[in-house]
Amino acid sequence: MAALLLGWANTAQVFVTGAHARTNYYGFYVQDDWRVAPRLTLNVGMRYDVEQPRWEQNNAQNGFDPFTINPVSNTPGVLTFSGRDGLSKYAHRWDKNNIAPRFGFAYRMPGDKTVLRGGYGLMYGPIYDASVGRVMQASFTDTRTFQSTNNGLTPALVLRDGVPTPPVEERGPGFGAVRPGQTPRLAPEFMSQDHKNVYAHHVSFNIQHQLFGSTLLEAGYMSNLAHNIGGLTVNINQIPLDRIGATQNQSLRPFPQYGNVLWQAPNWGNSSYHALNLKVERRFAAGFNLLANYTWAKFLDDVEANSEAGGAPGNGQQSYYARALDKSYSGSDLRHRFVASTVYEIPVGIGKRVNLSSRLADAIVGGWSLGVITEARAGLPYGVIENSNRLNAFSSAQRPNLVGDARLDSSRPRSEFVRQWFDTSQYVFPGDGRLGNAARTTGFGPGFFGVDVSLLKDFRFSESRFLQLRGEAFNLANRPNFGLPNGSRGNANFGRIASSQDGRVIQIGLRFVY
Repeated sequence: MAALLLGWANTAQVFVTGAHARTNYYGFYVQDDWRVAPRLTLNVGMRYDVEQPRWEQNNAQNGFDPFTINPVSNTPGVLTFSGRDGLSKYAHRWDKNNIAPRFGFAYRMPGDKTVLRGGYGLMYGPIYDASVGRVMQASFTDTRTFQSTNNGLTPALVLRDGVPTPPVEERGPGFGAVRPGQTPRLAPEFMSQDHKNVYAHHVSFNIQHQLFGSTLLEAGYMSNLAHNIGGLTVNINQIPLDRIGATQNQSLRPFPQYGNVLWQAPNWGNSSYHALNLKVERRFAAGFNLLANYTWAKFLDDVEANSEAGGAPGNGQQSYYARALDKSYSGSDLRHRFVASTVYEIPVGIGKRVNLSSRLADAIVGGWSLGVITEARAGLPYGVIENSNRLNAFSSAQRPNLVGDARLDSSRPRSEFVRQWFDTSQYVFPGDGRLGNAARTTGFGPGFFGVDVSLLKDFRFSESRFLQLRGEAFNLANRPNFGLPNGSRGNANFGRIASSQDGRVIQIGLRFVY
């Protein structure tokens, strides 16, 4: 209490940031449908997208030049600042050539039961794959912590004196740098000057045929080839592969005057997606509809996305200098997926197939509807990394060596494959300072099967007002759908599955619609 009355503070923290980042997006397009003949329609279009590079309204934004010699360390690499030394206010150059043609066609074959459709489009996506609001602010923020050095016998600071003024360092090429051999005090962030929008070539072709009545069968092919895909923030201040040693050595970094040098939103990725799609649809008639869809697909990429359904723990990239080793099945690759949904109005009630003459009986057993959704899909890819990264390159991960087939007998009891999904002995430590030969993703986890059911009844008071009673069961069979196995070699749970989705959930609701 005495320390409080004196205005003593044992600890204090300052966090000041003033990022007012800005970017504007503009899109222009022209499109037209042209009916060339009674059976043939063409759709032709052109789109142009341009996105303003990130800028800060007070030029409170830094960049990084990896080639200019630093005056403090006499090594390559200096900080740059927007609006200074002849630089523009933007984080990078404009990407102005995003012209995107579109073409599509629909042809109704003689007999009027079969339609062919196809199309091509060049699509441009956002220039940033994740938020870039509070980054690249070296020298424009103030983050400091003050702590009593003797457990409160003397204060960290006295409130009446305020927080000490932060030290002032001139913004220039030497900002934040230290001489080789000294402990780094800054981890710069930057964007590449040739940063570009992600783009993708999208191709589709399908055949739709009317089988009978209102039932349609559709078969189609779709592909998506993407480039300039944004990846996770990467540290480019890693030790080159030919200089890696038994221990991490700051002096072997290309920019020893700094800690990590973080490349924000690197758009260096590529991906390819190909899929066969089969669909059966029965439009609602006689109280029944059906929609069933099966997709067989393959999804490859060479960069880990900001959000993936599967993949390796954390960031599975081994080295900034070995990106060729990162091409693999995407963490979101879903090889097989089947989904079917149906709604069936049970034909019991006044005026229905099973006619009820009693209004009381109709109120109890008439007017019910049954809905069912069934989904079955293959397992997602998983990856393996070393629990202890001993690559000694200041990289985010080290992968093990895969020395054989890690797949185990799929007919084992469930308790065994949960305890050990794959043969962990096939993954071995590659050695200090050595890259592992395991791919970014090396296998597939458990699949998924679920059935959701709903039972509905409407109590109608008028055409637009009714009370709806709903009974719903999710995962009706109460089947355990397991998560991915632990992918950290060296962890006590390596290869073990420790998670699953919810079991059966039943809920009842009442809704009034008016």
